[in-house]
Amino acid sequence: MIKNPDKKYIGKIDEYKVCLVNGSEIRKSVSLDDYRKGCRLPDFLDFGVYSSENNYSGFREIPKNEIWIAEEIDKNEKRAAIKCAIVYLRLQKKQYNENVAYVKAKMFEKKIREKYNTFTETDILIKNIGTINGITVTLVNGFAVRNLKDDDFSQGGHDLVYNYIPENTIWIDNTIASDEYGAVMVHEYVERHLMKNKKYEYEKAHGLATRAEYKYRENKK
Repeated sequence: MIKNPDKKYIGKIDEYKVCLVNGSEIRKSVSLDDYRKGCRLPDFLDFGVYSSENNYSGFREIPKNEIWIAEEIDKNEKRAAIKCAIVYLRLQKKQYNENVAYVKAKMFEKKIREKYNTFTETDILIKNIGTINGITVTLVNGFAVRNLKDDDFSQGGHDLVYNYIPENTIWIDNTIASDEYGAVMVHEYVERHLMKNKKYEYEKAHGLATRAEYKYRENKK
């Protein structure tokens, strides 16, 4: 796993260094064994800060004085991510617990997204990129989804978890690198299959799907 990923320092807010990082390389660096030991960097998308609890957008692998911002996201999404991270950290310093701090920070982020949003519903769908056993796989504009539908949408999703995704459909976020599409497709298909056919609850299905995803990633290395 990457312990010290390539970082581009872009500024400082309060005591925190703001650094651009390659989100795709961070996710690819995580092994199945890392995941089993509790590493949550597979969930990294737009921003991350330190958290000993590995909660929300907090990761124990990130230095305490740094904010990581994914270099691949749009400049306006970077703006929203930085502001959300700062509010999240400031509220925790005021003794808000991580859950409350995260909810309040995301509310603030939503206002920033609304301010800079230029998307309409027609901007969400990009193209269908395949089918798996009758399930349509669609590439979508992740930035547009986060602005218009769900600011927590990350990497991919399917209709059994997100009510805004059409029936029998998996969405893949175009924010991730194209060579990650297959891994995310495996994750979403396995998760959906377990929820639909095995009647597993989301958390159990998600955990098993993440294992399948990282086996796929390791086999591609």
